[in-house]
Amino acid sequence: MKNNSLRILCAVALLLPMLWGCQREQMNTESGADAPAVHGAISGTSCGPVREIALAEGTGNMNINFCGDGFGQVPCGPNPGAWGTIAYGKYTNTGSPDVNLNLDATLAGGWFMTDYQVYVASTGQIITSGNLPVPNNTWTTSVVSPYRNQISIDLPLPANQYPAGCFDWAIRIQVVSLDFFGLPIPGSDRTLYAYDPAGAGSPFVIDDCYQTCPVTSTTSSQGSCQGCRSRVTTTFQGCNSVSLSACKNIRRVVVVYTDCSRAIYHNLNTATFNVASNGKTISHVFVRSGCDSQGGGNCHGNDGSGGSGSGSGHGNSGHGHGHGNNNSNNFKLFRFDSPCVNASCN
Repeated sequence: MKNNSLRILCAVALLLPMLWGCQREQMNTESGADAPAVHGAISGTSCGPVREIALAEGTGNMNINFCGDGFGQVPCGPNPGAWGTIAYGKYTNTGSPDVNLNLDATLAGGWFMTDYQVYVASTGQIITSGNLPVPNNTWTTSVVSPYRNQISIDLPLPANQYPAGCFDWAIRIQVVSLDFFGLPIPGSDRTLYAYDPAGAGSPFVIDDCYQTCPVTSTTSSQGSCQGCRSRVTTTFQGCNSVSLSACKNIRRVVVVYTDCSRAIYHNLNTATFNVASNGKTISHVFVRSGCDSQGGGNCHGNDGSGGSGSGSGHGNSGHGHGHGNNNSNNFKLFRFDSPCVNASCN
């Protein structure tokens, strides 16, 4: 009797880590600018309905075929239940300027996710072998630590997927059943996929259509419109496009992306300018605006592309110093940060 009591106490103590693994994932950090974030609950506003589909093995089997009693494998009863479900939908998340596809995966009790591979196809289709999607280096692989029974994954969508439209996605999840010691029961490891037998192609590639998500708009202004001095206003649509307007001519625009690459637009001579999305995420923009001056002086810039001026001048690419015969108070350099600014990019 004493041995049995001790065994029960030990089992309960060792069960505590498993119970923690059943809690909602609480991590909100991302491993990269475009990596999926794993978090505890969907935050934000859904763009249209949230749908739910089954998880299934690669054979299409949606029902559990391995059962354990906490110490090892046992025969399954007549109704072992389903593997689990995935609820999914497009979201504009609180505090995020962009739109996400959210996947909320839940396993049957006693089963835990160890890692997953996931991919959203911005264009084209997902490669399959037979019916099964084939992960490659465009997929994201994530380890679930500690193991979880339920997770919620945010997948950032490119700007062309914010509006209403259709696109494909797929997920492959590795799962195990744990014993009372928190260890995988031998033979329990399974590979599960999001499964939609009503899909147009492979049932393991989810090809669905979604409603338009509103994109967060942020507007800011700098400068004062006096004489040849300019006031510039920018409006970021999320982090993928920006529109510029000024009370004087816009002379030069430098767009810095979150990967620290840049695009430079010279000699615009216009009071408005729109930077169209090219699939990248904008960190910040430099805008040079003002009007010509007859006075002497120097024009200095630090936009990383050389200074600007109507007189003779030169610039050092990457360092951003330039000289001309214009008054620096007239041609002024403005910097505007997007909601996705990368502070490490100059």
